[in-house]
Amino acid sequence: GCADVMSSTKAQVNSAVYNENPVGRNIMFGVRELGMSAIANGMALYGGLTPYVSTFMVFGDYLKPALRMSALTNLRVLYVLTHDSLYVGKDGPTHQPIEQMAMFRAQPNTYTFRPADLIETAACYSVALNVNKPSVFALTRQDLEPLESSYEKAKMGAYIIKDVEKKPDVILIGTGSEVYTALEVAKQLEESGLGVRVVSMPCMELFDAQADSYKEKIVDRTIPTYSLELSSDMSFYKYIGVGEVIGTTTFGKSGTPTDVINELKLDVKSIATRIKKQLKIKDKKD
Repeated sequence: GCADVMSSTKAQVNSAVYNENPVGRNIMFGVRELGMSAIANGMALYGGLTPYVSTFMVFGDYLKPALRMSALTNLRVLYVLTHDSLYVGKDGPTHQPIEQMAMFRAQPNTYTFRPADLIETAACYSVALNVNKPSVFALTRQDLEPLESSYEKAKMGAYIIKDVEKKPDVILIGTGSEVYTALEVAKQLEESGLGVRVVSMPCMELFDAQADSYKEKIVDRTIPTYSLELSSDMSFYKYIGVGEVIGTTTFGKSGTPTDVINELKLDVKSIATRIKKQLKIKDKKD
């Protein structure tokens, strides 16, 4: 069910609304994220089904105690949290999640998924349905075009979505909508003569559980590496040997998504310029 924002989160199964028809499988919980999630825990404990709950990512603060109980008691509850970044735009800082991704990732026995497109979302959903633990799905507000993503590789938690023939000069790690940003930044870096690998990381917990040989193949800490995510920068330092975690340490701003991103210097051009400056790379025209 959903906490009064079903028309926005689009989280609805093909069934009637329980509040109107007792055979319906969608529950309109009202504005009560904690109560909604606690009820889902009870349904999971009873057995026989996999409940999901949905609201905006920033309101994950309200449901956190119930999510923690899901993890403590090994309950398969799906938390579908949309409007997951600064791209919320005009709703402003009250609705722009910053610290929430780091909070969810810090919780034990929980998968936090931030898929980049439909294929990655399907892969993450498949994983979530086959584990006895809660899963958080961080999904965008904005529409995203399909990528050359991989259903099977996404289940590894992270994989190379774009590579170069030789050893790369730079590695860019993106999650969710920032995979698109990383691909665009890669184009600008390549215009300056750099070989760029782009890694999509839909789930840190899955990636961290892989063999060291696989992790080192995807993210080589001896190569300058830059992570891109429009939220708190706390989660990525463990992957960066040389390079930088690019995110935000401040609350967002009111404005169109484009204006907010530009103001915070998290647009493609600003990020590419920042990386080139660190690597002391001059544009060819210079």
